[in-house]
Amino acid sequence: MFASSPFHELSSLGFSVIPIAKGNKFPVGKWKQFQTELPSEAQLNQWARNDTNIGIVTGPISNLLVLDLDSAEAIEEAKELGLPETPIVKTASGWHVYFQYPGVDVSNKAGIRLKWDIRGKGGYVVAPGSTHPTGAIYEWVKSPSDCGLAPTPDWLMGLLSGKTSEGCDVARDRTSAQGGRSKEEISRS
Repeated sequence: MFASSPFHELSSLGFSVIPIAKGNKFPVGKWKQFQTELPSEAQLNQWARNDTNIGIVTGPISNLLVLDLDSAEAIEEAKELGLPETPIVKTASGWHVYFQYPGVDVSNKAGIRLKWDIRGKGGYVVAPGSTHPTGAIYEWVKSPSDCGLAPTPDWLMGLLSGKTSEGCDVARDRTSAQGGRSKEEISRS
């Protein structure tokens, strides 16, 4: 009955999905279990009946690391560094660039560069087809049917480790002690 719902479609790509409340970007209910286990068919069917946005859990469970670029300038900087062919989602203010989760743990990080955040282990992103609080629709720029997930680029791994390829320190994680952003910061991206 719901085999073609957005929840089912994203799940069929290997992503762990969760329901996100319409009008904001926060999960409906508890979602920690979906960081280590995929939702069941019954859960997907239940969520498909509701009018919600969809989230994709990032990290090892979905083999997904997302670079969240929150401005046109951030997108241009990333392009200059060399974005590989990989799925990309248009957000209200920029792009979510999807990569294969690397072989090392990568948690959420805010401010790795100006208007650049990372969603990794313990995080999630709002999925295509969802509605941003501003009314903007998240949509594929390049979908997984256009290209597979590219490996995380070396230059991005360098930024995440705090070193550039030249070995210089770069901006450190500017998140709170919990590693997250404020609700105000989240609502802007």
